[in-house]
Amino acid sequence: MQSAVVNMSLFSIIFIALFAASASALACNNLTLTVEISARQSRFQKFPIQTNIDTQAFAQDFTRRGHNYSAELFQGWQQLSGAYKISARYCRPFKGHSSAVQLLTHGIGFDKSYAISCTELMYTA
Repeated sequence: MQSAVVNMSLFSIIFIALFAASASALACNNLTLTVEISARQSRFQKFPIQTNIDTQAFAQDFTRRGHNYSAELFQGWQQLSGAYKISARYCRPFKGHSSAVQLLTHGIGFDKSYAISCTELMYTA
């Protein structure tokens, strides 16, 4: 039992040392990217929902087999344009592997803190 505890402690120390070494192998800077977008999207008439019965009617109309409820509500096209700021992190190794860089942005299910080591280029969600 004592041997297992010693082995686990040794494993923990080695893991922490390796993680600290890989984390210190990166030079990262936070930055903000401005992205300008323009997209055409559908415009639909508003469906007034005032009661639970209205919600049920909408769901039934929208999911009815052979019925295109979207076409009934469609009113034309509209243009969506704007400039949006995206938070990002740029990481490069301190020495060696100078061809490897990471540009990390925020996405679905993860954020820009998923950099581990440029030598391994591994990611965690």
